[in-house]
Amino acid sequence: WKAQRQVRDQLGLRPIEHNGICQRWKWLKTKKKPTKAETVFRFRFRVKDKPQTPIYLVLEGPQHFSIKLNEEEVLNQPEGWYIDKSFFKIRLPEVEVGENILTLTCQYKDEMEVEDCYLTGDFGVNANTLEIITEPETLHSGDWCLQGYPFYAGSMIYKYTQKMAPLQPGERVFLRLGEYQASVIRIKVNQQEAGFIPWRSVDKIEITPFIHTGENIFEIEVVGCPKNLLGPYHHKPGKPLWTGCGEFRTEKERFTPDYVLVPYGLMGQVTVERFKVAD
Repeated sequence: WKAQRQVRDQLGLRPIEHNGICQRWKWLKTKKKPTKAETVFRFRFRVKDKPQTPIYLVLEGPQHFSIKLNEEEVLNQPEGWYIDKSFFKIRLPEVEVGENILTLTCQYKDEMEVEDCYLTGDFGVNANTLEIITEPETLHSGDWCLQGYPFYAGSMIYKYTQKMAPLQPGERVFLRLGEYQASVIRIKVNQQEAGFIPWRSVDKIEITPFIHTGENIFEIEVVGCPKNLLGPYHHKPGKPLWTGCGEFRTEKERFTPDYVLVPYGLMGQVTVERFKVAD
């Protein structure tokens, strides 16, 4: 957004990060002379481990851009979409180990608003260096942002197995999660839907009907949210009370160059508890 502000300032165009009272559709129609200029955006990213599957650029309005990766022309025809139907997936050529330069060139017009773009694929990201790395084979307890998924917006499934002795008459079984960070949690026991945990005040669920003697399989799906993918990233005060355009465009004392992320994952010990109901 800072680059876009500079472009609009140089072209003498009205700022768009804060539209004010007058909505854009109205003042665009009152312009007498259209303005446009060739504008180049360059993005750098580093690769430590080269992914074995394609990487996609997620971009809004790809028809407005000519795209290059490391000076190699990239066809701007989408191959599907990601999260939202206006977020188009553009397949990129093979990346290089080390620094890669992505170039987007457009004829910038007053009616344009260049949005954030993203890289997606089967890879992890080092939370400290922001390099593309190989995904970990398994996760341990704790924040998955620190385990290769700082900008991940999906869900993770934690799988556990435990042998169970036969249940006694009147005995009930509960799965207790301990501390966790999630938008919602889905639980399956032996491939059967056991239920959901929709808020933090609940940390256990009864699973008695799904338990059998011998080995049992527990699948705990921790669902994240788009915040770590879509931002805001650099809001120094931390989690805002509400999110508007100002939270994405922080400056001065409200800005930090670090990425302010929300932790996600199972943070504590998962336990299976058995209780005998008193006669």
